[in-house]
Amino acid sequence: MIRTDTPALWRAMRALPLACRFGAAPPELRARHGVAAQPVMPPDDRFLDDLHAALAGLPDALTARVDPLLLGVFYLDGLGSCLVTDVVAAHDGALVGSLIAIDENALRDVRTERASMRRAALQYLLTEAFDQVLASWRPALEA
Repeated sequence: MIRTDTPALWRAMRALPLACRFGAAPPELRARHGVAAQPVMPPDDRFLDDLHAALAGLPDALTARVDPLLLGVFYLDGLGSCLVTDVVAAHDGALVGSLIAIDENALRDVRTERASMRRAALQYLLTEAFDQVLASWRPALEA
């Protein structure tokens, strides 16, 4: 869990369309996972294009359920895993939302001549992460 001093800033992310909630990891996320440096993506890297294509290919029913809960999908290097999900809470314990962190470096090795294969892999990871986001909110949604 990430405790934040700026819950309003995080909540503002949810006002953006889901496809716009992708980007480099914010400082609180980097600090939580012990990643000091801001990731730099090479200009020829297709990572973000593939990530957006993977999101566009997910079922509307899934993205509609995750949309009000997800703060964003953030990339960073040195996560130690391809992907993790986490929740953000204010210091009073109130849940702000969930996020997904993707280690772009771990996924950079997924090389293929066909972009569709890499996008399919990212789509699978996003589906799993969205399921985790929904599961983490189940108690709050059932209350």
